[in-house]
Amino acid sequence: MLTCRAARQEDAAAVVDLSRRAYGPRHQWTEERWLRHYFSFPGAEAPLVLVAETANGSLAGHYSLFPARSSRCLLYVQSHIFVCPRYRGPRILNRLIRCGLEWPDRREGSLLIAFTQFRFAQVLQRVFGWKALGYVEFLSCPAIDPTQFAGRNRFEHNDDWFRWRFGDLRERYTFKHQHDGTEHVQVWKTRHGTPVTARELGAPSINCWHPAGYREGRHDGWGINVSVWQEPDTATELMDIHNWYLEIGDSDLTPRAIAVNDS
Repeated sequence: MLTCRAARQEDAAAVVDLSRRAYGPRHQWTEERWLRHYFSFPGAEAPLVLVAETANGSLAGHYSLFPARSSRCLLYVQSHIFVCPRYRGPRILNRLIRCGLEWPDRREGSLLIAFTQFRFAQVLQRVFGWKALGYVEFLSCPAIDPTQFAGRNRFEHNDDWFRWRFGDLRERYTFKHQHDGTEHVQVWKTRHGTPVTARELGAPSINCWHPAGYREGRHDGWGINVSVWQEPDTATELMDIHNWYLEIGDSDLTPRAIAVNDS
């Protein structure tokens, strides 16, 4: 028998153990980090974090939705999904995703959004009925000016969120990242639409989710596939990737590289 329920603070040790079994060497959670991430989240809306519990009380899966505001709707970002290797297959994943969609605390009219790699985007779309919003490429360019895309739907965060997400307040959040043997300076987030140029960062280029790298459909490469759960009342304009302005920091990706202390 499998029970899908809301996670509790006392689950921290079991969640960390589940993460270690699911991810192996790539495991990053600690009890302190998990508790801070989910139970110290700023804002009126609390994250929805679910666990799948077996009959003997052990945890077999983890799933969460983080609330976020955009300029046109309330969003929930699907994140941190992991399942015990003993239970790989669609059963537990299906239960967790369905519970997330049906959870009574989720606000009506909200849009669920997921930032995933190609293979999991296939699973979400083919097995669970999510829709492909599009694909965002990690694009290298000389500069990014968010004010050029002011009319697009975008995530809106307050200062408490920036402290929770990145640990401090800066006008922009940039990190050095290695990909295929090349070091990139990535722009993860700007607080007030601050333009960023490669020249001011002392880099040959900056790497970011520039709208020039947005594509429709689902793709495989150095980028992220964006999927959404479409409700009957979802506005048509929200189903077009070219009506969005997305930044890496809006997703559940974790900066694993060195912060560039430029601002």
